[in-house]
Amino acid sequence: MGHEMTVNDTMVSYRKLPWHGLGTVVDEAFTSADAIVLAGLDWEVELLPLAARQMVDDLPFERSGEIMWIPKYHPIEDKFATMAMDNNQIFGVVGGQYTVVQNREAFAFLDSLASDGEVTYETAGSMKDRAHIFMCVKLPAGTKVAGEEYDIYIVVSNFHDGSGALRIDVTPVRVVCKNTQVAAFGQAIRTWRLRHTTSIIDRLEEARNTLELTRNYNEEFTQIMERLALEEITRSETVSTLNKIWMPKGDLQISEVGASVLTNLELSDTIPEDHRHTKYGLFNAATEFLDWKQDFRSSTSVSRAEQQFGRIDKNTKVKGDLLAVLAGV
Repeated sequence: MGHEMTVNDTMVSYRKLPWHGLGTVVDEAFTSADAIVLAGLDWEVELLPLAARQMVDDLPFERSGEIMWIPKYHPIEDKFATMAMDNNQIFGVVGGQYTVVQNREAFAFLDSLASDGEVTYETAGSMKDRAHIFMCVKLPAGTKVAGEEYDIYIVVSNFHDGSGALRIDVTPVRVVCKNTQVAAFGQAIRTWRLRHTTSIIDRLEEARNTLELTRNYNEEFTQIMERLALEEITRSETVSTLNKIWMPKGDLQISEVGASVLTNLELSDTIPEDHRHTKYGLFNAATEFLDWKQDFRSSTSVSRAEQQFGRIDKNTKVKGDLLAVLAGV
């Protein structure tokens, strides 16, 4: 399941039904407190010390005619389980320095931005059997580059299973599932990663203060894309760039995927003529090919949308790598 939403996961979405058709859609604007309730995230996490269980054979006793043994527990130093307090669900095992960030704590700092009219809440929910939590808010104004409109979002992601740091991303991707979360990470303009240590609450406050300058991110994103729109790239440079992302096999001058992207750059009617020989045009040609023009060769009954988003984890990393190459050369 590409979106990694189980039967125990829930989400809320503002006005738009997500591609996977799951969750609750609401038409009224909401706060983080509303979202936590609507998305079923109104529960807390606690740490339980771990111990190894040993069955002690020399201490038997009888119960209902059966011989049983008294278990002995050996504490495991600096190891804890994270557990949901509403249903005793165990998420994962973490170290002694781990500090829980509750769902309300992770999201509440965005309310100050919303109260000032800076953002509107778009989505919130859980994934991976409630172990991964996300909330997505949209900035009031997007940006426009080379005639194309982009919305900009702030995404907060929290991982109760210890698999990752709490992170805050400024990104052009609206998160509704694991696939789009990966896309948001891959295309982030700015990212904060906050480890779950004792200082994380203070660092969340620092991040909130920094995020109050969110209008700068629109400018930053626009500057990056406008710079790429002005930087010309020759055909040989294009092939060289594509070969850094998709290594050709054997004696081939360019890989099959690279050749397809190059063809899309040269022939697609969605790429403006004055951008066919720019880095911006190459990036958009690659994005368009990866998102919409790859063949779907599945023999199953999975929908086209499901197949597309099921491969987005790989595609987004590729797009992030390509953008890094283009912006750095």
